[in-house]
Amino acid sequence: MKRRVLRVLAVLTGCILAFGCGMAVYAQESIPEEEAVNIEPFAAEPESFCDEPAALSDEPAALSDEPAALSDEPVLPAVSYQTHVQSYGWQEPVSEGNVAGTTGLSKRLEAVKIALNDSDYEGSIQYQVHVQSYGWMDWRSDNAVAGTTGESKRLEAIRIRLSGEIADAYEVYYRVHVQSFGWLDWAKDGETAGTTGLSKRLEAIEIRLVKKGDPAPGAVSNPCVILPSVTCQVHMQSYGWMEQVTGKAAGVTGESKRMEALKLLLSDSGLDGAIQYRAHVQSYGWMDWASDGDMAGTTGEAKRMEAVQIRLTDGLSNAFDVYYRVHVQNYGWLGWAKNGEKAGTEGRSLRMEAMEIQVVPKGTEGFSSGTPAFIEKETVSSGNQNGINDPNGIYGNGTGGIYIDIHSAPYTTFASYAYGQYAYSSEGCAWFAASRVHELTGVGTTIWSGRNWWNGGQGRYGFSTGTALRGRALACYTNHVAVVEKVVGNKVYVSEGGYSGSGMAAHGCTIIRETTEYGVTHGRNGVGTFLGYVYLP
Repeated sequence: MKRRVLRVLAVLTGCILAFGCGMAVYAQESIPEEEAVNIEPFAAEPESFCDEPAALSDEPAALSDEPAALSDEPVLPAVSYQTHVQSYGWQEPVSEGNVAGTTGLSKRLEAVKIALNDSDYEGSIQYQVHVQSYGWMDWRSDNAVAGTTGESKRLEAIRIRLSGEIADAYEVYYRVHVQSFGWLDWAKDGETAGTTGLSKRLEAIEIRLVKKGDPAPGAVSNPCVILPSVTCQVHMQSYGWMEQVTGKAAGVTGESKRMEALKLLLSDSGLDGAIQYRAHVQSYGWMDWASDGDMAGTTGEAKRMEAVQIRLTDGLSNAFDVYYRVHVQNYGWLGWAKNGEKAGTEGRSLRMEAMEIQVVPKGTEGFSSGTPAFIEKETVSSGNQNGINDPNGIYGNGTGGIYIDIHSAPYTTFASYAYGQYAYSSEGCAWFAASRVHELTGVGTTIWSGRNWWNGGQGRYGFSTGTALRGRALACYTNHVAVVEKVVGNKVYVSEGGYSGSGMAAHGCTIIRETTEYGVTHGRNGVGTFLGYVYLP
């Protein structure tokens, strides 16, 4: 804009000079001849004066050449930008094509200012930033601050655009350096550069103006990384293909229906790669890998799916983890598997009934690994001490949605006590009950029999007693103690150690099972007389 003003002023100056010279000449020529004598003493002066403006009249012409040159070669617009960086504050502004921020120092960008230079183009530059905790903030323009300072909040993404006359002639390109990813590709004209949903900091930025029609300064395929979602569709016994679901479980529970096939689709993430999956199917075993909406499993053959594997490839596998778990006949929900691990059962002839899938940023915590995701075929040895690969050595783990990891604290805490060494001990009921009480209530206890719990042991911890069935209670017998996990209608779910019922020779002696109130109060062989319940808070 200043350039235009200077050009106009130059033209006006030339015109004024030329006009002044012309007026002088005109004044001389208009003096009447008979009056010339009256001004003779000054005759030489006007004559000399007129000669000089004549010479000066060439000067404005020379000056007028410069504005003409300026109009032929308009000044190209350029962009400058400045970043506020963790630990450093505001850095010095940099010009177009240079890097603002830091790389290799793990420092977050917290705010940015962007401006255009004065040029022959009207218009402005506008920008919007995505900030930790705040999300997308309001648009800013022409060197205003976008972001925050003094709040230790990271920038996660940015959008930049031009407006006005300059937007008709130029495009603005920009790219960002992101935590874990490095330099992403170039975005332009309001596109998003950075990440969303990943909690990754911007560390540096580069901005360029490019004349429309000219090539981009680099690759433009992946300027932004977005947390993808998985859409799952399953084929179920009696139902056929069910509706697609995203972010929740797919399938049917509580109806004893087998899953027969599945299809998975991954939303766009801005990264290369695919989601791949395969099914373990009745009679066939592990089938070939499928990907991106293809079918894994069978339809029309009445074959159950028994297990599944899911994995990501290429750039997706470097940025994200895929977690999944399955709901299995007799066990309920098993634990979470991830990144190609097996989930389900093999060699058990048990159907999959439902599944759940989540894609999360690499290294995300919060998915329990206490319960195994995969149960293999039986390995039988002699004696009660030898078990099978049920989840964590507990027969029926997952029944009623109850999972217990006896290979972790507090169960392992009591390993040094008598009868407390192993889950498979035929006298492990009190050891298991004490550990379970500690896990459910936080109370550490070493009461080792149902009789002792009933006869005053509960009083140490302020637990109440009674004979009414209730969940979160100890069922006490003269020779046994069990844990009533929950009561659902007429169904009672019980966990207990020291189990030696019929058919347990090949199994461990800790079990989760479904029974009835009558089944609890009348116990089973060897447990003695039912005494009552100790209610846990």
